[in-house]
Amino acid sequence: MNERANRLQPYAVLAIFFLAALAFRPLLPVDETRYLTVAWEMFHRDTFFVPTLNFLPYHHKPPLLFWLIDASWTLFGASRAAALLVIFAIASLSLHLTRRVAETLLPTRPDVAARVEWVMLGNAVFLLYSSLVLFDLLLTCCVLAAFLSLHAYARTGRRRDAVVFGLLVGLGILAKGPVVLVHLVWPVLLYPFWKPAPQNLTNGAFYRGVGLGLLAAFIPVAVWLGPALLQTDGEFARALLWDQSAGRISGQMEASHPRPFYFYLALLPVMLLPWIASPTIWRAVRARAIRFETSEGRALRFLLVWAGAVLATFSLISGKQPHYLVPILPLVTIVITVLLADATLRTIRRTALALAAGLVLFQAVASFTLFPRYDLKPIAAFVRDHPDARFGFVGGYQGEINFLARRTQPIELVALEHADAWFGAYPGGYLIDFYKASDLTPGQPVVTMNYRGGLAGIFQQSAKP
Repeated sequence: MNERANRLQPYAVLAIFFLAALAFRPLLPVDETRYLTVAWEMFHRDTFFVPTLNFLPYHHKPPLLFWLIDASWTLFGASRAAALLVIFAIASLSLHLTRRVAETLLPTRPDVAARVEWVMLGNAVFLLYSSLVLFDLLLTCCVLAAFLSLHAYARTGRRRDAVVFGLLVGLGILAKGPVVLVHLVWPVLLYPFWKPAPQNLTNGAFYRGVGLGLLAAFIPVAVWLGPALLQTDGEFARALLWDQSAGRISGQMEASHPRPFYFYLALLPVMLLPWIASPTIWRAVRARAIRFETSEGRALRFLLVWAGAVLATFSLISGKQPHYLVPILPLVTIVITVLLADATLRTIRRTALALAAGLVLFQAVASFTLFPRYDLKPIAAFVRDHPDARFGFVGGYQGEINFLARRTQPIELVALEHADAWFGAYPGGYLIDFYKASDLTPGQPVVTMNYRGGLAGIFQQSAKP
């Protein structure tokens, strides 16, 4: 088999995994359904600058991923498959950029570059998140591409590389917000420890270039933020520019997921599965296979310090989610690949294939057991079949229905105690409720289903006795 075919193998496996996810797994509430609802509303209403959720301005996430999904929908039509095509492209790019970083930092180790995509593909966390409609792999691509541009600037001194670095920082902000700076501040601060030789910049020249890049980072942000703020009110700006960052740091924002400082340390072994269980790695660790005094060792030490600094920073932030650490997976994966030097490529490939096959099998079994409890298609089908009916939602609505039902008008929020009054005002309307069997319901059920350990239903006005 020629070299080009070998290079494409990990991407072919990733494509098969995506097809399996499309076949077996529904869109998972609340995140995937919410984000595709935001993309759908932007696509349907042709609102390029202001994301909306249930047709109200949505300030929780910037628009880059929504733009990419909408571009795919423009070409292929609005569907989950077309949206997942974007996610597949992002996951594939993250694999490629991980290889590029390995080639850049370890130019004398072509064996690492040849294996690192398989090791990344064989990481359980990467594979699980690679097919989900989330922002973290897009952020990962921005971080890796920005570092490669930063390294190119340090190597050549060309200002255009510094500008490209800044533009990629700006895209990272459009991908997931200022959190991109948490990931990129460390390679900037650690420049004296990774500067390329022999053509390296002085520290002063390097940091001047970084300053130029940060000025350039404002360009893509301003292109979006200026029109977005002109089209919304001051509340949107305040929530976007302040609440999202300060609220997640303090844990005071709704859904900020506050967790103890040791959350990521406890999670770290899980994030390294299955490679952390490999005897080859532990033999290499015991044998001190990494010599930190060599140029290769210094590069690996830089990757470990970079990843560790990001982990420590996020540990100090109150809001924590497992996928926040996805952008450091490529850094750790390169180190793991070096530690797997005594393992054959065939063994590494088989491990990755076994993991992918196991997750495909899990999804196939879960499509009959677990996933139906998360599949809102029965609810969405009824809403879609009644496009002109008025629908309300009891409780807090997270956009679970709008994309699935291709809804073109908002779903009203209705408190349970106001259900009778709402039905009185709109006697032909329907209320959607996610509830437990012991809860009071707002009316006569029309559609019911098991949902996330409870029930979901559509209700109409109860018949009068």
